[in-house]
Amino acid sequence: MRFKRELVVQGLETHPGAGWHVDLGDEHGITLEFRWDTHPNEDESTAEFSPNTPYLSVTVQGEWQLDSRLEHDLSSLASGSVVSFEAERFELWAPIEAQKAIRSIDHELMDAAGRVTNVVRWRFGVLGEHEPLRGSGLEWQADDGNWRSFRFHEPLRRWSGAEANFGRDVVDELIPLIESKWREPLGHSLLREAWDLRERNPRSALVIGVAAAEVGFKQFAVEMAPQTAWLVEELQSPPLEKLLRNYLPMLLRDEEKFPIKQIPRTIINVIKDAVEKRNTVAHKSPTALQGHEDLQDWLSKDRLDPALLAVWDLLWFLDYYRGYSWALDHLRRETFADWTALSAPR
Repeated sequence: MRFKRELVVQGLETHPGAGWHVDLGDEHGITLEFRWDTHPNEDESTAEFSPNTPYLSVTVQGEWQLDSRLEHDLSSLASGSVVSFEAERFELWAPIEAQKAIRSIDHELMDAAGRVTNVVRWRFGVLGEHEPLRGSGLEWQADDGNWRSFRFHEPLRRWSGAEANFGRDVVDELIPLIESKWREPLGHSLLREAWDLRERNPRSALVIGVAAAEVGFKQFAVEMAPQTAWLVEELQSPPLEKLLRNYLPMLLRDEEKFPIKQIPRTIINVIKDAVEKRNTVAHKSPTALQGHEDLQDWLSKDRLDPALLAVWDLLWFLDYYRGYSWALDHLRRETFADWTALSAPR
């Protein structure tokens, strides 16, 4: 029996005719179809965006062999009926095993859609909502060919962002990543979560944002020098500032394809300041009044956004040094200018 999810990708737009078909080649034959769209489905009528605004949507679907009784029960439902996970009707109609099976299928589809979409967002440099996908519910295809749905009640908001241009060169970059089950570097996912929290919970955003920088650099260091994995992962590391100033050039010492083997001091200094403020949140007693007053002053002066954007630049530098030359396209202009100036004769 086939199941699918119709989803909107937050933070990505596209243009008429653009699209991309992805076949994951797994046991359930899961495929994703990214496409241009201009209006939400009727189940998305509460969406907070104009029905004429172009956006990127994706259909993810696959096939599962179900228990014969569950498949019979699903097939026998009246055409067009909707079963809600939250409503008593579903709980009374479906035994626990059936509920688990349906939720497991939905989880697999959403996990596949999330993994591929996050790789796409990483490639196009999207800094938006932590959870990028919104949709109305899981659907299954009955014997008559019609689709029926289990409705999920979730809000749909639209975030503007980068344009997804699925040109031949971009697709050629994405396909090996998808086929190898690549996931975007963890630092990017953490930073997106921090960015999403920055207005509602700035202290949490600060803690997660600094963690994005620290985790991002450790993951990069282990990739560049696998023999150091145990030391990096198990022992307390030096301050991130020292790692960026001293250890990063050492990791790149033998990489002749990178003429610039360091990142701008402006980025390092902003991150150093953010780490110190994070330490106030995470390690100082609430009775340490001066430290917390300084933190509040720092937040009130709108220093959080520049700190998170410095982490943003750092993560793209690390991706560039991984071998993804397009990562430089996502740097802020002033950061790129500071970085290229490092190659100038002194």
